[in-house]
Amino acid sequence: VDAGIEMYDKLLRGKWSKKTKIPFLSRFNRSLALLKGGELEEAKGILYQIGENRSSTAKHAKGKIYLALGHVAAMDGNIDEAVDYFENSFDVAGDDISAMARGKKCFAMVQVKNGQIAEALSTLEEILEDISNSGSEGRTVNILKAETWNAMAWVYKNDGDLSQAKNFAKLALQVYKTELGEKNPITLRNVSNLQLLLLREAENLEKSEAKSIIDAVKYELEDALAAFVEMNGMGAYGLDVASLKTNLGFIAVWQEKPKKARKLLRQVQEMNLPSWHSIINRSVVLEEYVEALEKLER
Repeated sequence: VDAGIEMYDKLLRGKWSKKTKIPFLSRFNRSLALLKGGELEEAKGILYQIGENRSSTAKHAKGKIYLALGHVAAMDGNIDEAVDYFENSFDVAGDDISAMARGKKCFAMVQVKNGQIAEALSTLEEILEDISNSGSEGRTVNILKAETWNAMAWVYKNDGDLSQAKNFAKLALQVYKTELGEKNPITLRNVSNLQLLLLREAENLEKSEAKSIIDAVKYELEDALAAFVEMNGMGAYGLDVASLKTNLGFIAVWQEKPKKARKLLRQVQEMNLPSWHSIINRSVVLEEYVEALEKLER
């Protein structure tokens, strides 16, 4: 995140023609990097500033600005404000099916936070219907469908319907494998997400029944981890690596392997993770589990 902000600052210090999109895009991308780093107020200030810009570039990016402001509002807990921004984003989408889908998907996520599960699923089904009615075909449309199925999987998971969540996650994963390749970061993340759903299902089984599922999940996660480690030369996938190692740590606890769990936990703790990220809290829980297992081994 810091490297990204520094890069955008460097671009903004350059001398660019007023007609070029570089200053505008640099400010917009800088705001997204700040959002990722948890700097909500500074990100919000930049987004408000570029949203008031009357240039043609700003006008064409209104939907993205509304989406970003919607995310800021949601992170601040201002759900009604987030809803307004997301609705504005797909109102200005026009014939842009991708922009419309992004706006409606964000709107559905807010509906879930409001406990409106059926309404959220209806919104996501609208996206699939809009895509079908558009008559568009090809890679971009297929990936839009996959993103929507992924969102439906997330909604069903939050509603406790793991079977439906798993079905939609599998649909999405198959598209990503076909369109992006098996080693693409997006594909690998979806492999991981599906494995976590399988783990959730295994938690409800007897240990003897769960063993084969958890062993298979472990191998899939280890393969994904190896791929991310290989790509992580510049640290771009650090959060993916940390998340996978944390999940593998929990599996090691389940398998009653405290040394392996402790090793994975130590590797995560040595990583420079943002203080706001959920991995921090999950690593604290993992440490409690590892300590309890270590006491039993003494």
